[in-house]
Amino acid sequence: MAPSKDGNVSDTPHADSRLSSQDDAETLIRFQGAILEEVALGIDEGEICNQICRLGEGMVPGSIATIMLLDEKGVLNVHAAPSATPKIAARLDGLRPGPESGSCGNAIYRQEPVYVEDTLSDPRWKGLKPLAEEFNLQSCWSIPIFSKGRQAVGTFALSGFETRMPTPFQQRLMEIAASIVGIVLERRQQTDALKRSEEQFRLLFEAGTDSKMLLSKGGRILDLNHIAHRRLGYAKEDMLGRRANEFVTPEHADQIAHRLARVKREGHATYESAQVHKNGSIIHVEISTIIIELDGKEAYYSILRDITERKRTAQALHESEERFRDLVETTVDWIWETDANFHYTYVSPRVRELFGYSPEELIGKTPFDLMPLEEARSQSERILSCAELRAPLDQVETQRVHRDGHIVIVETSALPLTDASGNLVGYRGVSRDITRRKEMERALRENEAHIRDILEHAPIGLATVSLEGHFLEVNQSLCKIVGYEKDELEKLTFQEITHPEDIGSDLDNARRLLAGDIPFYKMEKRYTRKNGDSVWVQLTGSLLHDAEGEPLHFIAQIEDISERKQSEQRLRQALELTDGVIHAIPDLLFEVDQDGRYLNIWAQTPELLAAPKEVLLGKTLTELLPPDSARVAMDSIREADEKGRSFGKVMPLNLPQGMKWFELSVAKKQGGGPADRRFIVLSRDISERMRIQEQLQQLAYYDTLTDLPNRRFLLEKLDWALIQAKRYGRSLAVMFLDLDRFKQVNDNLGHDIGDQLLKVVATRLRNCVRKGDIVSRQGGDEFIIVLTEIHHPEDATRVAEKIIESFRIPAELGAHRIAIETSIGIAIHPVNGEDSARDLMKRADTAMYAVKESGRNGYQLAGA
Repeated sequence: MAPSKDGNVSDTPHADSRLSSQDDAETLIRFQGAILEEVALGIDEGEICNQICRLGEGMVPGSIATIMLLDEKGVLNVHAAPSATPKIAARLDGLRPGPESGSCGNAIYRQEPVYVEDTLSDPRWKGLKPLAEEFNLQSCWSIPIFSKGRQAVGTFALSGFETRMPTPFQQRLMEIAASIVGIVLERRQQTDALKRSEEQFRLLFEAGTDSKMLLSKGGRILDLNHIAHRRLGYAKEDMLGRRANEFVTPEHADQIAHRLARVKREGHATYESAQVHKNGSIIHVEISTIIIELDGKEAYYSILRDITERKRTAQALHESEERFRDLVETTVDWIWETDANFHYTYVSPRVRELFGYSPEELIGKTPFDLMPLEEARSQSERILSCAELRAPLDQVETQRVHRDGHIVIVETSALPLTDASGNLVGYRGVSRDITRRKEMERALRENEAHIRDILEHAPIGLATVSLEGHFLEVNQSLCKIVGYEKDELEKLTFQEITHPEDIGSDLDNARRLLAGDIPFYKMEKRYTRKNGDSVWVQLTGSLLHDAEGEPLHFIAQIEDISERKQSEQRLRQALELTDGVIHAIPDLLFEVDQDGRYLNIWAQTPELLAAPKEVLLGKTLTELLPPDSARVAMDSIREADEKGRSFGKVMPLNLPQGMKWFELSVAKKQGGGPADRRFIVLSRDISERMRIQEQLQQLAYYDTLTDLPNRRFLLEKLDWALIQAKRYGRSLAVMFLDLDRFKQVNDNLGHDIGDQLLKVVATRLRNCVRKGDIVSRQGGDEFIIVLTEIHHPEDATRVAEKIIESFRIPAELGAHRIAIETSIGIAIHPVNGEDSARDLMKRADTAMYAVKESGRNGYQLAGA
C-alpha cells in the first residue's frame, strides 16, 4: 500500500512497498552496513557521499539523490549528486533557504524533514517551480543533515519523476543516510582541525635544531621544546615550573635577572651563557630573547643555540633512546628490532600479552619462527624481497602462533635501518593484534553473503555470474546496456562481451577475488554491444560464499557511464587530491604516583579530561573519578607496580558529552624509591570502536525481528555445548519447531501480522525454558531450542508439552485472535549418537516432519 496525497495509506500497491517489514529491516541493515564498511576502510568523504546517493537511488527506483551543504553565506550548494546532470546541479547551487525554496530550502528553514508529493502544486515549491517543470521533478523528499551539536549543515534529498510520498521504510532510509553523512562531515572537520593543530605545533616549537624556551616574568620555565630538555638530559616535566637560573652555571645565574631587565627595556637581546647538563657537564649557548605577551601577561621567548663542540654524542643518544623506549612500551602495540638477517635484537614487553612469550625468549629468533609453516614460506619470500630492496614494510598482515597454539593475526609496519655506508643493518617495526578486527570483517562479509534477491528494475545492471564466467541471472537494465535480450545474454560469458583490451584486468581482478586477496573490486571497462558498438561501464564485482566459506558465484553491478565519462574523470582527479584519512583523537597522557595522584598531564583534547587540568593536578584518581572508573585505573596502577606495566584494561567515564570508554596502558617509571613510585598512564579513547563492535556483534549473531540468536550463534553455542556434554558425560536435547499453518497467517492477514505473531512466539518460547538454554530463530517460522543439560529424555518432552500448552492461548494481535500450533522434533545426545551439531539438528528436523505428517501440533523424539 502507498501513501495518498493527503498522507493516508491507500490499498494501491506501490513499487517501493513490495518488500515485507522483515525485508525492509534487512535492507536497511545492508544499506547501513555497506556505508559503515566504507567508513571503516578509510574511503574518502566525497566517495562515501556519492555512494550514499547511489544506494539511496537503488533503494528508491526512479529517483535522483542529492546532498547539499550550507556555505558560510547561508546558502545551499550541491556537494554530491552522482546521477544528476551538470545542468541540474548548476541550477540548484546557491539555493537560499526559505518558505518557497523547495524541499531542501524548507528542510533547512523549518529544521525538519519535508516530503513534497507534487512539486507543481505545493506552495513550498513556488520559487523552484520552473526548475521542476524543466526537469520533470514531480516529487521531492528532503531531510536535514545535522552536525554533532544539532546544527543543520545541509540536506539529503530524493527527487522523483512521479508524484508520490515516502513509505515508512523510505523515511527511515533517508534518516539513516542523513545521520551517516553528518558523521562523515563531522569526522572531516575533526581531521582538518587536528592537522592544523599539528602543523602549528611543529612550526612553533619542534622545527629546527635549537632549544626553545618560554619564561615567565619571574624567570620560571613555562614551556620548552624537546631539544631544550633533551640537551640538558632532563625530562620535560622535570624542568617545567622551575627557574631558568637552576640550569646555568653560578656566574651566569646571577645575570639572568639583569638580562631579562635589558630585554624588557630594549625589546630584545642576544647574549652568551653556560648551561649545566644534568650530569654536570657544561654546554655553552648563544641566547636570543624577546619579550612577548602571553595570556595578558609579560613573558620571554628564548632561542638557545649550542655553540660548543658536540661531546658525549653516544651517551646523549643512548639516554634519548631509553626515554623513547620508556614511552613506547606503554602502547598496546608491539615494538621490535631485528638485525639484517631478521633475528630479533629487541622486543618490547607487549609480546608477552600478544604471543605468550617473554622478550628474552624471542631474542635471536625470527618472525618466521612464530608463523605456521605455509605462512612462513610465503611471507619469507615477500619480506626478504623487501629487504633486498631496502624497502619498508607497510601494513603487512601475517599469522603468528601463540604459545598455547591459537592463531594471532597481526598487522606489521617497519622501516629499514642502515649504517653510515648505506648498508642494511636491520629493521625497526610495530606489530598490532588485528585478530578481533579480522573476525568482525569476516562476520560482516558472511552476513552480506545472504543477499539473494535482486531487484529486476534496478536503475543499474545487476547479474550473477558463475565462477567460469557464464551469466546466470541478469536484469533488464543490463540487457539495455549491452543490447541483448535476457535469454541471449544468459547464453554468453562475460569474456565474450568484454572489450579485448579490458579482458586481462577483469580476469586478474576475478582471480584475486577468488584467491581471497581482496573482498571486492571496482573497475571501468568496455562492453561490446550486440550491434558492435562499445559502451563504457563501471563494474563492481564481489563474491558470494556458502555457509562453509566456499565461493558460489560472482555478483556484478554494472553502471553505464558513457555519457558522464569525462565529468567522472574530473571528479576522480579531484578526489585523489582530497586527504580523506580519518585520524583518531589524540591519546591522554598522565604521570601519577603510587596513590593515583596526578603529577603531570598532557592533553591535546582537554574535553576528554574528567575535570580541567588545574583541578586534576595534585588530586587523586579516587577523589575525582566515579568509583567504577577509579577502581579500574587503580587496578592498572597496582598491576604496573607489581609487574612493571599493565595493558588493556578498559575504563568507562561519564563526561558532559556522554559516556566514553578508555583503554589504559600503564608503565612504572624507573629510578623512584619505595616511597616515591611514579607511573606513566596512557589513556586511549576507544568509544567509537566499542560502539562499532557492539553493532557488528548484534548484526552477526541476532535475528533483527525477534532479537533471538540466529543460526550462526546457535551453531557456535551448540558445538560448544556438545564438547562440554561429551567431556562431562552429560545429555542435551535439540528441539526443532515449525509453526503449523503460518503461511495462511501471512497470506490472509499480511506480513505485519505474521511478524507480530513471530515476536509473540519468541516471547513464549523464552518463558518455557531455563536461563541457560538457547532459543534461536532459523528464519521464517522455524525455531530451534537447545536444552544444554538434561537427565532423561522425559525432561525434553516435558518442555515440548509446556510449549504446546503455552500456545493453547491464542495471540491477541489488534483485531485478530490467532490460534498457535507447532510441530516439534526432538533429538537427544547421546541417545541419537555422538555426532555433530548439524547431525543432531537434522535428526530433530526429520522428527518434526514426522509430526507434520501425522497430524501436526505435537512432538516426537528422533528414532521413535
